[in-house]
Amino acid sequence: MSRGLRVCYLGAYDPVYARNAILRAGLEQAGVEVVECRVPLETPIVLRPAALLARFLGLGRKRFDAFIVAELNPEIVWLARLLGLPRRTPVVFDIFFSKYDAGVHDRATVRVGSLRAHAFRLIEGAALRMADVVLADTAAHAGYYRRIFPVRHTRFEIVPVGADERLFSPAAQPPRSEGLCVAGFWGTFIPLHGVETILGAAARLRDQPLRFEIVGRGQTYGRAVALVRDLGLSNVRLIPPMEPADLARFARSCDIGLGIFGATPKAARVVPHKVYQAALTGLPVVTRDSPAIREFFRDGEHMLLVPPADPAALAEALLGLANDQARRRRIGGAAATLVRDCYTCTPIGRCLQRVLRQAVYSRRGA
Repeated sequence: MSRGLRVCYLGAYDPVYARNAILRAGLEQAGVEVVECRVPLETPIVLRPAALLARFLGLGRKRFDAFIVAELNPEIVWLARLLGLPRRTPVVFDIFFSKYDAGVHDRATVRVGSLRAHAFRLIEGAALRMADVVLADTAAHAGYYRRIFPVRHTRFEIVPVGADERLFSPAAQPPRSEGLCVAGFWGTFIPLHGVETILGAAARLRDQPLRFEIVGRGQTYGRAVALVRDLGLSNVRLIPPMEPADLARFARSCDIGLGIFGATPKAARVVPHKVYQAALTGLPVVTRDSPAIREFFRDGEHMLLVPPADPAALAEALLGLANDQARRRRIGGAAATLVRDCYTCTPIGRCLQRVLRQAVYSRRGA
């Protein structure tokens, strides 16, 4: 293939959400032309295919080498397959995470055995089978999809979520005159984040020179507010959600990055953006141990890993870092280098470009 690739990025998605922004920017940096065919997230699911078809027809007679179906859009993989039939255009589906798993098992917002649960599983299974390639963020997640859905012949490729180097970057922090160490967390308060574990650690460290700053809102936020109140945690500050640029500045103001600590099965299969972002900023990160995290980072070298849902172990790890600035710099520096070289837009874009070329050749032949 002599010319550069041109792909259609299809779906109802938020273009500034980190997963989408990183994939698109990485592809463009790798020389791939990315044409967006997008409708707002607020578009009802039943109306999305017609709305996307109208957008696609409005693009004119552009020839695409591949379709990329954006994260959390299993309902429109069939449309991409249909649009690609005339030229045998391959379809790459970025499942990112399973709506079935998230709703039924992780967040428990969908009842097991309900019609909605069956619909999620049916739609996602069909999408995984229809796609030529499915992008998974970890090998642990790919293994889960193979177990839970009948997709033994589906081709999975691992493309980690990474961090956007255009926003997150290391910043040397001057020593704090008061000797206070700030541990920062940001997220959407879903169960796998384990914010209650962070607060349990804060309760154990209330008399230590360590402050917890927690950014975000979400499902478990009400419980977090109640815990802060009931435990009298004056060393914890709950902060409203921030825009990405403000969040990057917040990260650079911290001394330690907090990852995830939940004990849900999904928590063992993911490495969320916040872990890569904090690491790229140069923060020493403490997060839960899991098969997924060990796919990309080494305990004690790139970050500190603790058992899930264990406030005492988290408190011990944080206190050790708070009292050892040299160790913080060593671990933070090693992680920042690794993420910069392997898990930012540029290397992720090169990885996805290779996946696309293989998909094109497999579908059409060299």
